[in-house]
Amino acid sequence: MSARALIDALRREAALLQRGEFDALEAVQAEKEQAARAMGRRATQDELAMLRTLALENERLFSVALTACKRAKSRLQAVENSQSVIGYTDEGNRLSSSDRKTLSGRRY
Repeated sequence: MSARALIDALRREAALLQRGEFDALEAVQAEKEQAARAMGRRATQDELAMLRTLALENERLFSVALTACKRAKSRLQAVENSQSVIGYTDEGNRLSSSDRKTLSGRRY
């Protein structure tokens, strides 16, 4: 196996990241490890430059994906929290469905 196999695996990884197909990344990781072991130190300077470029791009894509996942998680938590709000007290505090207080007999 040459550096070409590792370059191809990095390109597949980038495509999976861009499409959001995160379940398939584990298989590509195994391919990358196998290709890197098989390549050893036989890569040319041009191949090493290409590998470096692709690895940096994939690192950026992973970072973007992680940020997107964190934002999605935060938005989901906000939606869940907003759904549990059933009203507000006279003081302006949120009243949620989990509150078991009765406030002056009013419905909120």
